[in-house]
Amino acid sequence: MSAAFCLWCRPGIDHFQAETIIRYTEGLLRQQCFRLLVFDLADTVFMDSAGVGMMIGLYREIRAWGGAVYIIRMQSGVRRIYRMAGLHKIIPCYEDEAQFLAAVEGAEPGMRDKMRLTMNAIAENEYFARVTVAAFSAKMDPTMEELSDIKTAVSEAVTNAVVHGYDGKGGNVEIRAEIRMNGLEVEIEDEGIGMDDVELAMEPLYTSRPETNHAGMGFTFMEAFMDELEVTSTSGQGTKVK
Repeated sequence: MSAAFCLWCRPGIDHFQAETIIRYTEGLLRQQCFRLLVFDLADTVFMDSAGVGMMIGLYREIRAWGGAVYIIRMQSGVRRIYRMAGLHKIIPCYEDEAQFLAAVEGAEPGMRDKMRLTMNAIAENEYFARVTVAAFSAKMDPTMEELSDIKTAVSEAVTNAVVHGYDGKGGNVEIRAEIRMNGLEVEIEDEGIGMDDVELAMEPLYTSRPETNHAGMGFTFMEAFMDELEVTSTSGQGTKVK
């Protein structure tokens, strides 16, 4: 693990405290003393917009140096503004030092945790797939809306593999998920019949099986509920959705 600097914060992070933290931390940064900054908020019960701005500013500066920012032991009084300001999307939070070290030590650059699941391509496993990925992503402290978006996108991708990739005849579906510094990354891959024209398949209402009751909106839903969508496919070799 890269050199880390743990900053214990006072009970209140207001404009004055935020400016003090910035001056102190930037001085150490210029000396390249550390690459990981950890805010210890065990005693912090108040933080206003100045504190949020301070954390975002330091996050950007440290990221530019190839480093990362974390929070540990956050109190409930600060958690609301942490989520309201969207800090949870860029600065991960851990319950204590042990959880932080377990997640960070030995991880790939930018990665906090990962999972891998291989399952049979049957309709009964669609529920299992979306619940498993949602449970894995829960450590990011997502909102209920974000959890719903994740489950919908995963469900659509797995359904495509079962129905279109293997034509309902069975096979394997592999799910890989990583919790990274900038969010959740999910890959769902099959070794089915693949697609000749990915662009056509991604058009709204298009379906390779018009005789069924599928609406042809799977990729449209995935694009709508996820920030980015990448689909690669080779005829006769399978499809990967990321």
